[in-house]
Amino acid sequence: MRTSNVVMLLIALVCAAAAALLSKVWLSGHKPQSAEIAPSRAIIVAARDLKPGEVLDIKAIKTVPWASETLPKGAFLSKEALLTSDKPRVIQALVAENEPILENKLQTTAGDLLSNLTPNMIAFTIGVNDVAGLAGLVGPGDFVTFSSLTTRTMTRELRTRLAW
Repeated sequence: MRTSNVVMLLIALVCAAAAALLSKVWLSGHKPQSAEIAPSRAIIVAARDLKPGEVLDIKAIKTVPWASETLPKGAFLSKEALLTSDKPRVIQALVAENEPILENKLQTTAGDLLSNLTPNMIAFTIGVNDVAGLAGLVGPGDFVTFSSLTTRTMTRELRTRLAW
């Protein structure tokens, strides 16, 4: 082998070693910045899928940490705030598992006829005009009994149907 080739090989090895050493020194001086951990608070979420008309109980909910700056409006921060009420809380809209339980996903109890009915009670209306009735108070999963009296045949028909 010619001496010029050997000299070039040695110079290349020295340059490679110098580059590796400088890279190591430079990288050790730059430590990665740690990500800031956002402060979190406990929030109440659904422990399983909750269907409309379902009454909330302690088994249907759980507490999970949630970033404080992204708390949804109307979220419950404790199980006591959600469950301690004179009337049971009833789901109004579908709530998926691990979805926060929000105030607008629950049925309101102020003036709500269905929340005042026990399972064996029946609500009925007497027709006064075309608008009067209980149809606006029927929720998903409620059983409704239709009773109609027609003037043509004067026969009474009684049926029970599931309202959607």
